[in-house]
Amino acid sequence: TCDGPPGIDCTSLGYADPVGVTCAACAVDTSACAAACGNTVVEPGETCDGAGSQNFVCNAACKLELAGPILNEVYYDPPSFDTAGCYVEIAGPPGLSLTGYSLEFINGNGGADYATPLALDGQSIGPSGYFVVRQDAGVVLPPDVNDVIDAKADLQNGPDSLQLLSGATVVDALAYDTFAAGDV
Repeated sequence: TCDGPPGIDCTSLGYADPVGVTCAACAVDTSACAAACGNTVVEPGETCDGAGSQNFVCNAACKLELAGPILNEVYYDPPSFDTAGCYVEIAGPPGLSLTGYSLEFINGNGGADYATPLALDGQSIGPSGYFVVRQDAGVVLPPDVNDVIDAKADLQNGPDSLQLLSGATVVDALAYDTFAAGDV
């Protein structure tokens, strides 16, 4: 007999199939418990099982992956002067073409654009799943990140907003800094 807790089976550990728990050297052995991708139950080791969520799809291995580009990170206010070091990072499926996408820069004081939109035509997400618009060559990038250098990456210190558009459709947006009543 096992010295482990009574009634333990794969189901009690989060798996859909109760079969697989055995007793080995008086300890519960769960190594035979296995996730069954496609059974609509998110089991240990899976991040999804059949359905994705906004901006994500569930792949054949029951792992969430990006369905399209999203704004992932912005660095808008480096220490001391804003003359170098700002960037906008977009995450997405590796190799995804960014033709037809653009970045729109919106002033938090009134909601008007403070720079002309930056078209991303001819660019694509890098093999690592990232594309960076950087203000200058001083912004160091990890391997396999595609990028473009553009002064528009020198974002206002805020409070402001940034939108990623596909044509005229907003696919992602973020606001940064502290907004007061009346800011957009």
